[in-house]
Amino acid sequence: MKTTIRKADGFKNEYLFVVPEGFLEEVRHDELFYSLRVTDIGFFPTARYHFRQRPMGCPSAILLYCDKGKGLVAQNGGSPQRLEAGQAVLISSNTPHWYSALDEDPWSVFWMHVEGAASCPSLGTGVTPGAVVNLSARARQEIMEAFYRCFNILKAPYHREEYYLLCQLAGVILAGVVCGAKQAALQLTQKGESGIDACIRFMKSNLGRPVSLAELAAVA
Repeated sequence: MKTTIRKADGFKNEYLFVVPEGFLEEVRHDELFYSLRVTDIGFFPTARYHFRQRPMGCPSAILLYCDKGKGLVAQNGGSPQRLEAGQAVLISSNTPHWYSALDEDPWSVFWMHVEGAASCPSLGTGVTPGAVVNLSARARQEIMEAFYRCFNILKAPYHREEYYLLCQLAGVILAGVVCGAKQAALQLTQKGESGIDACIRFMKSNLGRPVSLAELAAVA
């Protein structure tokens, strides 16, 4: 009988950082950190057998950015959406979900958990959190650079000041996803992709959830 291997972490050359709950409890009461707080962040390269399932969702929003390979993301009991290199998805807080790397081409995935008032920005005009979005090449590079800056902060002992910089970088990453999605959509339009083709591409990327007319109008 075949045994299914599933791992939440423990990948070779991974980065995994969890901000202590005691520290988070202190900054949650600080107006400086009202908008955005990082709770967990990391990078799993070639993460074969990576799998996480949260039937009740997570208190924080979760950003997944696929650098290489492929994975699947399912939310609210819907069909899984494919997440491929150069794509990102933001899972809203308290949303039931699961995600996993594909066995045949496992993803290398950057990820972070964030909480606060600004933790779930719209991923492009009319595109709600939960949508898989393509990112421009420039945004991909800037997002990866910001992630590695975050890792460097957390490798050393940090205090309130360093954590503030970490949260600012998290904001840069989220903004990079929003702007990168817009840039990628604009580049496709400039290459001559029709509105119908754009709608079809968007629907294929989001087969696991309902797509509104407003979203289709935004990408057309």
